[in-house]
Amino acid sequence: MSHIIQLIKKGYRLPHDIEVVACEIYYSSKYNKLIYESIINDFINSVVTSNYNNILEITYDYMSRLIYSDRDLLYEEFLKVIHLFDSINIFFCLGLNEHLDVIEKSDVAIVFFLKKYGKWSRNVISSHIENKQWWQRIINLKDI
Repeated sequence: MSHIIQLIKKGYRLPHDIEVVACEIYYSSKYNKLIYESIINDFINSVVTSNYNNILEITYDYMSRLIYSDRDLLYEEFLKVIHLFDSINIFFCLGLNEHLDVIEKSDVAIVFFLKKYGKWSRNVISSHIENKQWWQRIINLKDI
């Protein structure tokens, strides 16, 4: 937990830095529920006062640009979209959820994306969705 506290205090040079801290908190919280609440409050306060206080929109915009790109994505970019979708949902789970429409828009975008890249979706999604409730929401929207 001290590692997460240090990351929060360090601040965020790039939006990716927030993603890293959010993932650390989210996955650590599964093992230690008691410390979770105080750290999450510190995290939210640090994001709100950062240069990236609109991290949900920043992440969605980046994901959306990749998804709706006119060119075919590389496999690494496909995986990046999956990661960005996870990040959006982790932000939301941690309480950075002022804009509910971002979740709805990201759900629509990821369903479109999974259909567009069906050749990769089947293999990656089945191994990637384990223990992530937001993927269950997508499975209900799209038959993967």
